[in-house]
Amino acid sequence: MRAPRGTDATTKRFTYTGGQQFFAVPDGVTSLHVVAIGGRGGTGAGNSTAGGFGGVATADLAVTPGQILLVNVGGNGGNGGIGQRGFGGAGGYNGGGAGGNSGDVVLGWGGGGGGGLTDVRPAGSPFLSFFLVAGGGGGSGGNSGGGAGGQAVQNDLNAGNGSAGSGAGGGAPGTGGTSTSAGTGGNDGGIGFGGAGQNSANLVAAGAAGGGGGGVTGGGGGVTGSGGGSNGGGGGAGRDSARTRAPRPRTGATCGTPRAFPP
Repeated sequence: MRAPRGTDATTKRFTYTGGQQFFAVPDGVTSLHVVAIGGRGGTGAGNSTAGGFGGVATADLAVTPGQILLVNVGGNGGNGGIGQRGFGGAGGYNGGGAGGNSGDVVLGWGGGGGGGLTDVRPAGSPFLSFFLVAGGGGGSGGNSGGGAGGQAVQNDLNAGNGSAGSGAGGGAPGTGGTSTSAGTGGNDGGIGFGGAGQNSANLVAAGAAGGGGGGVTGGGGGVTGSGGGSNGGGGGAGRDSARTRAPRPRTGATCGTPRAFPP
């Protein structure tokens, strides 16, 4: 958090911890400028295409001195194939959808997990009372031709959609969350969370799907590849509550007195 130029500056930066964090509004402060960055989606096993970036949300908040704000910094989605390549990556902290598992965890390819959302809201309040949310990116699908994860955006036109797995039997992508509905796919997203990537059929060494990113409305998980050696679809991204900049590779939140900038 940072004051206008020519005044004393106070800046507070929050980085990922995997849990809730808190900020007490200083005396004399009635406005904060906050920038939040959502978690990035993970990469599917065997895929050179990384998961989608989280969004960047910014807002000027009316606050009162002594007010306590709750800050959740979204985690990046886990990569597929950790341990055995057919396992999907974990969803990022704060709403990221898990990557899908292949039906053959030894020979298949797991999907990347979706990134978690970053949100700032009054302490003790429910999620829907948030001040701002930066959506998480979608995870990419498993196998070398797995679909890309969606990038978190605010625009509803093709908002945060993942891409399909390539070739015959390639899985369909998850769609991104929009201003009116959560994303759909192998497993649908919801309010505040991304859908999990779809698992492939038992004993089928397919590329599993990427998980959806968390957001105001979460992205849908992708659809798994339909046969042995096929490529999983990428997960959709979660939707931001506000957006002023292109997606970025880092996650975090900054709060200012009364201005703040990303780390």
